[in-house]
Amino acid sequence: MINAFAISQQIALTSQYIINELSINPAVVGLKGHTQIGLSFRRQWSGIDEAPVTQTLWGHAPLRGGFGVGGVLYNDVSGPTRRTGFNPVFGYQMRLNRKYMLSFGGGASLTQYFLDRNQMQTELPNDIAVDENSNNQFVPDANIGFWLTSKNMFAGISAWHLIQSKKDLFHIEAMVKNTLDRTYFFTSGYSFTLSRKAEFTPSFVVRMMRNAPLTFDLNSTFTYQKKYWGGISYRYKDAVSILIGIRSGPVRIGYSYDAGISKLNSFHNGSHELFLGIDAGDLYAKKIPWKRRNKVFSSFSNM
Repeated sequence: MINAFAISQQIALTSQYIINELSINPAVVGLKGHTQIGLSFRRQWSGIDEAPVTQTLWGHAPLRGGFGVGGVLYNDVSGPTRRTGFNPVFGYQMRLNRKYMLSFGGGASLTQYFLDRNQMQTELPNDIAVDENSNNQFVPDANIGFWLTSKNMFAGISAWHLIQSKKDLFHIEAMVKNTLDRTYFFTSGYSFTLSRKAEFTPSFVVRMMRNAPLTFDLNSTFTYQKKYWGGISYRYKDAVSILIGIRSGPVRIGYSYDAGISKLNSFHNGSHELFLGIDAGDLYAKKIPWKRRNKVFSSFSNM
């Protein structure tokens, strides 16, 4: 449920990645068997001035022949810095046997890194370290992922910032280099059928980034009648998250709250995230109803 994220906000933090796996792995593009469109808004560390705020618009759809296409628009603001970009994604799914399907996906991104000098307060007015060196850069990059799934299980691995740009994104006269480091996500989970109407899905996500400590999430999600879901997640040494949601026809609405458990907790009131999604355009509608067909592709299809 915690999704997509990285140290130093190089990849925007999210608590909705169980609903939107595309935020951590491009291989899920088109994997649902129908078109998905989603919009999310996250306010991190509420109560702290100029704490990170992220807006994300994404969508993906299946194509004939096992292909999928999609993309993500994102705007991530933290204090005087802003990261805005677009990540188109393309994927392919192949059935290994009657039980398992393997998906490949990749994307190329173009991101604008901007430092607003007007929001920076310096000890000396008109500090040349800021006035003459703050910049506005466009940085290309790429990502890739693999996703293995069956009716009840899933497992994925993805890599982001493949190019690892060595540009100093927010160059000032300092000994700090704001470069992009490659980030890896490992995730897996399994759905247990509790009854004809209820399911329980434990899962985990491990995040690895160069020059940063390894972190992980432990998640548990309950779904009922394929319409209602709720869950709880533990993010290592950072937060405990609660997620709830409801489906009404093709519309999905979700909310998550992160309660901090780090030393920063005494300075903020938690993090909030809202999600709105729409499912439409079922590729397999003429063969099998999408609620049944989609179950083959992903354990989280009911969300």
